[in-house]
Amino acid sequence: MNDPDPTPGASSEGTPAANPAATRRPGASVGIARNSMWLTVDTVASMVGAFYCSILVARRLGPDFMGQYNYVLYFATVLKMVTDLAIPVTVRKFSAEFIGREDFDAVRTLVDRSLAHRLREIPRVDAIVDEECGKLMAWTRGQGATSVVRDLAERFERVRAEEVRRNLKHFHPEEEAYINRMTKTLINRLLRPPVTQLMSGMLSPTVESARLELLRELFALDHTTHSGGGGRGTP
Repeated sequence: MNDPDPTPGASSEGTPAANPAATRRPGASVGIARNSMWLTVDTVASMVGAFYCSILVARRLGPDFMGQYNYVLYFATVLKMVTDLAIPVTVRKFSAEFIGREDFDAVRTLVDRSLAHRLREIPRVDAIVDEECGKLMAWTRGQGATSVVRDLAERFERVRAEEVRRNLKHFHPEEEAYINRMTKTLINRLLRPPVTQLMSGMLSPTVESARLELLRELFALDHTTHSGGGGRGTP
């Protein structure tokens, strides 16, 4: 008795022939789904982290410095959008084309070369970030002394004006402008060295904090600021 004809697409043992494309697609689909899930998790985690970081930064900087921080952040975001138009977009475009042709070796090669190129730039990026962070920290520490410097200058000016008014009776009226100009120049020259050092931001945070606190105590700046110059500590 003759054996029945084999079913088209089946092997001689009666097992259907495997389609190589069909066997690869489920694995690729699972990989795409898994990568999409991790991408979603990364996006959500980034949003949550950015939200809480913005709260901490706002509390630390205050309203004025937060506006400047947002300006710098916006500028950096715009630059990132411009840089993303180069290698990242190219990698995504050609990777999608290679995946569509099921050329996974080409995808792997493309990603590996792109990653190697970025890894070579990490030392340069770290150097730039460290330099700019140092400048930012120095500027931030200098801005932290602004209120003390302003109160100190106001206190010196108030004392100068009071002494000039008290002693003008000993001079001719036409000499008032000269006396005011001379005393203002004297005060500015006396304040310039300490103010320049405080605003430079080159001091360590510990030393700067100690010196600012010492200035507040020596010149009773807190009392002067709160009482308008008529409280305790006014000469």
